Order: sequence, then C-alpha cells, then structure tokens
Amino acid sequence: MSFTFLQLSCAKKRADDVTPEKSIENLDLKVISVTHQGNIEHRDISVLASLLNSPELSARIKYGVSKNKIVYQTTYKGNIIEASGMIYLPIGLKEPAPLLSAQHGTTFEKSGAPSVSSGMSFYELFASGGYITFVPDFIGYGSSAHLFHPYYDQKHSALAVIDLIKTGKKYLKEKNIAFNDKLYLIGYSEGGYVTLAAQKEIDADPSIGLNLTAVAAGAGGYDLTGMLGDMGKTNYYSYPAYLAFIIKSFNITYDWDKPSSYFFKKIYADRVDRTMDGSKGGGEINGLLTTNLDSLFNPAFYNNIKAGSEIQFKKALISNSLIDFKVASPLRLYHAKGDEVIPYQNSIATKSKLEQQGGRAIEIRLSEGGSHGSGLTPMLKDALPWFESFN
Repeated sequence: MSFTFLQLSCAKKRADDVTPEKSIENLDLKVISVTHQGNIEHRDISVLASLLNSPELSARIKYGVSKNKIVYQTTYKGNIIEASGMIYLPIGLKEPAPLLSAQHGTTFEKSGAPSVSSGMSFYELFASGGYITFVPDFIGYGSSAHLFHPYYDQKHSALAVIDLIKTGKKYLKEKNIAFNDKLYLIGYSEGGYVTLAAQKEIDADPSIGLNLTAVAAGAGGYDLTGMLGDMGKTNYYSYPAYLAFIIKSFNITYDWDKPSSYFFKKIYADRVDRTMDGSKGGGEINGLLTTNLDSLFNPAFYNNIKAGSEIQFKKALISNSLIDFKVASPLRLYHAKGDEVIPYQNSIATKSKLEQQGGRAIEIRLSEGGSHGSGLTPMLKDALPWFESFN
C-alpha cells in the first residue's frame, strides 16, 4: 500500500455494518498442491544483494534457493477458498531452519503476484540467508485472482499470512524438511500493514498455535484513524489510484454495494470501474484520475468526509487501524523520513498508540531522506542482522 491521506460471514451484511469480525477462523485447513518452479543460483542472489550496496547483507548470502508455488486453503467472508503463495527453500541447508513470512507491497496488476511473476525480489535474500521463506500472494491474486483484493482489511490480511504459515508447516513436515521454532514476519508498504495485522492476531490468540520470534514492518499505513484526520485538510494527493483501490476494496469486502459514482465524480467513477480489474498498473490508473480531490470525489461524499458524517467509511478505517493491541513479540517499525506516500509520522503515532496498550516497548528505525520506494533498502540492511541476533 502506498497512500498519504489514508494510507468478513456467508450472510450478506447490512449496509451500515462495516466492522470486521473480531475473531479469526482457526480451521484445520489443507495444502492443495505444491509445485516446484525452479531454482535460483547463489551467484544470482549475490548480484541482487550487491545492488543494495551492503557488504553486511551480501555476507549473509549463503545458499541457492528452490522456488515452490503453494496452493492452500484460507477463508474469505467465512467461506473456505483456495489461495496461493510461494515457499522459498535454501538449497543444501544441513540444519533445521528458522521460518520467515515476507509480505509484499501493493500491486494493482494480478500478474504482479509472487507466484505469478517471474522476476526476482527481496524474498530470495532471506531464503539464501538460511530461512525457509513463505510469501503469500494475498487474497485476490494467484489462485484467488477471481476475487477483488481486500486491500487494507485487517482480518483477511492476517488470514492470508497465518494460514500460509500453518499449511506451509504441514507441507514441510510431510516432506521431512527440518525447521526450528523460530518464526519471523517482515513486510513493507502494504506488506508492512499485513505483517502487523498478522502479528496482532498471533500475539492475541494462543489458539492459533504460532509463536513469533521478531517482527519487522516498514512504511505501512497502520494508523488509518490518524490519516482520516488529514482528509479534507488538503486538496491534493499525488497518487489517487491508491484511494480508488481502498475505497473499491471496502465497498466490495463489506458488501456496501454502492456504485462508484457514490464516491467519485462520474467521469472518474467510470474510469475506476474500467481499470481496477487487475490488468492495469497503478501508474496507468493514476494517469486517468486526478490529483485534485475536489475534482476526484463526488462532492456529497467528500463533504461528508470533511464533516465527519460519512459513517460507513469512518467505521471501516477505525476498525482496520492497527493501534489497539498489546504487542507481545519484538517489533521494529521502519520508515524513511522522505516518504512522500505514507508520512513517517504515521509510524511514530502507531508506536506511541501501541505502547499505550501496555505491551512491550517497540523500536523504530527512521532513515534520513529517501522515498517510499527507496525506504525498503535500509530496512533490509537492518532487519536481517536483527533477526539473526535471535537465532
């Protein structure tokens, strides 16, 4: 995810019922299939690591990596569905490996899902460093591409991660692939939000059966309530495609069933409906919208936002903010001070509000300058050595 001023039952919900269910399904879900997609040589991962200009990180690249697509069961609106992701296995590891789940950032295109894309990413770095690495596609991508992605929905974000870890562990045991009791989470941008959503559920519910060793979350819009206060204070947003994504997601996930023209002026409502189908990239969608919010939004919707009377939308932001749980596992938040998409103050506010819940102290790592895109690099340089300190 990346946006500044913002940045689930079988029965149909009432129009005014927007609060996600508090409980997370804890079902005995199955692995549907695991398909080997090839190997990545150690030297290729070393080249990737060298691009980060970090000798410390490069020194941790030890193994080639086996790529495997997993299709597993999770739930969406109370129904069991098939979802997908990746399992990256270190090749030649001689001892039980720690587990790590890495959550990706926003992708508008269905083709950008980890199990679909053929390109390399930072996930390989963790596996090459000796971690069995799970990477969920998220609901709405890969095997569940027929669904609209529940973007910034706390419940389904957490389920995609938790259910992949649990079913992935079943697969590892079945194949006699040894792993130890260490479990890490890491994610950036939308992945940072998804990571914190998963930590919230795991820390709060022992029945899930997972124990976190440490968590690293970067540049996610965790405090949606704080961002709500910014709406109406500015008439400019540089990347309106993100706004369209979250509004359309809430409208579908919570069964509001409102036409896009309820939220956007008709010319832009038509463009949102035409382009938000997973075939267009964020840049292309962005170019068809406008950065002027008075021009983008339906005046009635926007005026209600500014007046605080857009209750459905407000409740959705409140219920999906990750500021109300007791942090039980070590957590580091990362953010670049020059982030133009999600202001770094969001991470500072999140840290403060979480610590008010009485949990353990939270660390924050702010990098000077940078941007939303470049803020990932200092996070990777710091998080891997930090994780290793627990092994």
